[in-house]
Amino acid sequence: SGRLMKMQDWIKKLDEFLTISEKKLLHSAGRVSAKQAEKKALKEYDKYRQEEDKNYISDFDREVKKLLAGKKKSKIGKRIR
Repeated sequence: SGRLMKMQDWIKKLDEFLTISEKKLLHSAGRVSAKQAEKKALKEYDKYRQEEDKNYISDFDREVKKLLAGKKKSKIGKRIR
């Protein structure tokens, strides 16, 4: 069974994890405005989306590729017989 943890317990655990990982702890709200953070997030998401779109293969294209691969195998099998 799980152990009941309060938010303060989670904060302590996260701080310990970050310290062990040699990451800096943020002790204040920081200096980045919500607007700046949103702008950065949208920019990074746009880069991610472009990369995903480059690597995207639709279900239709995937099935056509399977069918064509199956036809090639059957043609090769007919030649060998």
